Amino acid sequence: VPRSHPDRSALVLVDMLLGNRATGLLDQRLVFPQRLRGAGAWRRSLRCGGLLGVWGRPRADQDLDEIEALLLEQVAALKDGDFSDETVGGILRSFEVGLLRRLEGNAGRVDTMGRAFLYDESWEWSRGSLDRVRAVTRSDIQRVAQRYLGADCVVGRRRTGEPDPVRVRVGGVAARSTTTGRHSPLFDEVM
Repeated sequence: VPRSHPDRSALVLVDMLLGNRATGLLDQRLVFPQRLRGAGAWRRSLRCGGLLGVWGRPRADQDLDEIEALLLEQVAALKDGDFSDETVGGILRSFEVGLLRRLEGNAGRVDTMGRAFLYDESWEWSRGSLDRVRAVTRSDIQRVAQRYLGADCVVGRRRTGEPDPVRVRVGGVAARSTTTGRHSPLFDEVM
């Protein structure tokens, strides 16, 4: 969703519930028990839209279908509400500490102001992001997870070895002659 969408705050928590390098579902259920070498989640909220993704790094003996199934299993668990209120509280506190720590320095404050300007957000709305995330409920998290984390996802796979790209035949470009000293009317006007 775009940055100004009402569901954005809940999606911030969905992202962190999936993966935050400590207490996320991917961390606790896949990485720490060594079912995967690594896994995480990431999101982007831009002016006109956004995205949320999960990623996994296989062990040497795993195929990519297994990785995909393990990741989607945790997405389904989130959609089903298979997470604790304590985990949500901890993630919310971590988010708050990170945001406030970021705003203690000039670079973080300038970045926050710059983003508000670039995304055409009022300063009051931008400053209220923490309050909006604090107001997210467990049912909000499940609702947005069920709405946005559907089966219509895109799966990208990176493999080792040399790629074998498909060659696409492109039509030729007609030859154009260039004559030095010849200019457009706009060029003449500017000059």
